[in-house]
Amino acid sequence: MKATIDKARSSKTLTTQLGETVTATCYFHGNPLPRVDWLKDGQKIPKECTNCITEQHDGESGWSKLHVTPFKKNDLGEYICKVRNSAGFDSLKVPLKIENGTDGKYLNFLDAVLCRWNIFA
Repeated sequence: MKATIDKARSSKTLTTQLGETVTATCYFHGNPLPRVDWLKDGQKIPKECTNCITEQHDGESGWSKLHVTPFKKNDLGEYICKVRNSAGFDSLKVPLKIENGTDGKYLNFLDAVLCRWNIFA
């Protein structure tokens, strides 16, 4: 069975304030069990980032979560969940809205997040 993302159950849009951690969740199915990768601006986020990526799977389905903390404008970027197996692949963009603390309006940034491992880089 082709690797697919359950878009009805997965994160669609997240809203946060700068400095607060939010979690994007990607539910997936496939046989063989799909491999899951999170990307920021086209670059794969390493699995060694144990504080920012968690996964759980059972048989042919599971979920992957990306925990992120946006701090400043240059932390913004495009984040994508990609799943793949030998039968195919799928991907999902998760928009994140950052609340502007001065006027309460939302700035619509596409996956504008910083994974915790980048904080100390």
